[in-house]
Amino acid sequence: MAEIHQAADRAGLTMSEWVRNALRQARRSRPGGDLARKLDAVRTAVTHEYPTADIGAMLREIERGYGSP
Repeated sequence: MAEIHQAADRAGLTMSEWVRNALRQARRSRPGGDLARKLDAVRTAVTHEYPTADIGAMLREIERGYGSP
């Protein structure tokens, strides 16, 4: 409790203001959104068939393209 009080003093805030700010910041830093919805989107995306190539071939093509005007 003393550490929180000292942190609030350093910030020029009352302890309750400091705690409210810390809680707001913690809420903002957490990922938002519905986890189930995000997982459904990923599951749906992996069912699609997108054109792909061998990673080595793709990298060689990209490098060749960098040398072209």
